[in-house]
Amino acid sequence: MRPRSHARRVAVATAALALAAGACSGDGGPPRDDEGRLTKATDLAVFDLQPGDCLSPDDEVTAELETVRAVPCSEPHVHEVFALVTWEDGDTFPGQAELADFADAACIAEFADYVGVDYLDSTLFHSYLLPTLRSWDERADRTIVCLASSAGEPLQGSSRGSER
Repeated sequence: MRPRSHARRVAVATAALALAAGACSGDGGPPRDDEGRLTKATDLAVFDLQPGDCLSPDDEVTAELETVRAVPCSEPHVHEVFALVTWEDGDTFPGQAELADFADAACIAEFADYVGVDYLDSTLFHSYLLPTLRSWDERADRTIVCLASSAGEPLQGSSRGSER
């Protein structure tokens, strides 16, 4: 998956999550409680991410990655998954620019339902992970992972319903 940011808030989230997902596989399940929240820090396959997962990725920027460091939201973190949206406009890879345009609109549309405040009124930024051509072809990956982050300082606690 490849991350992108909304033009208005591009700098913060992209710098920490400039990554793209290649093919990867899970090995059992991540440590989650009955409500699906992570109970301890773990490396998660990017294809296993779900809304409510809090991420604390390495500062190292890579072209493709298979896993990302996830932590309980009670610990300091850089990003929180707030939605998964699916490209449903055909099976031909549309290109990164068209996927980014789709992700901007789709993630912003999901933002208020998760955070509890309209994106333009929020103190949070959004970015996303996009399928790469490789994950599109090899895994039929059509999922965009929408991410919330703060302006330069780690998040503490979940953004869900926070009205930040």
